[in-house]
Amino acid sequence: MTQAIKNAINAFSYEKVEALKEAGEIVTTDMLDEWENELHAAMKKADQKIGKARVRELMVCYILGEFGVEIFGTKSSTWKAGEISETSIRKMKNQRKKGFNDLKIVKAAK
Repeated sequence: MTQAIKNAINAFSYEKVEALKEAGEIVTTDMLDEWENELHAAMKKADQKIGKARVRELMVCYILGEFGVEIFGTKSSTWKAGEISETSIRKMKNQRKKGFNDLKIVKAAK
């Protein structure tokens, strides 16, 4: 598979998802099915050898990387940079009081 195929899929996906995002909508499986068929037909017409499943895989991978899972209508449960929980703050305060002796990395170094 060439970089040209990936670039075509990424450009197609970006335009479609950006339009949905501006309209306040989310990406659904029905939309992915339509886009997959449309892209696969265009690839076949251009004599590119790529399967439908691979087109969808690359499309979803790009959308997740560029827009996150929120564009699919789900909330991300992963930690985001800049978010520190109260539990972590308390834990590190206690570690500082103990001189960080309880940390695994300190124990391993001794």
